[in-house]
Amino acid sequence: MFDGFTLLNTGDHKYKALKKWKDTDCFWIEDKLENALVGREVASLQSILVKHDYTDLALADEEWIPVFNNWYDIYNHITGDR
Repeated sequence: MFDGFTLLNTGDHKYKALKKWKDTDCFWIEDKLENALVGREVASLQSILVKHDYTDLALADEEWIPVFNNWYDIYNHITGDR
């Protein structure tokens, strides 16, 4: 399921870390819409949002970024088991 992980500190800029994944067709799973957009725009990744109280669902819909409640639903989305 996972090829690897890139761990960043809270507040770190995502641009540099995401560039190495550019055009890989990988998924970028985020909890902030702003960072999900960075993943899509900087690296052409398939961004997914994990729903939290602070998730801006209206803008996620507007940006065509899927939002899921948990890792189970994310897994099913990625594997096509949904």
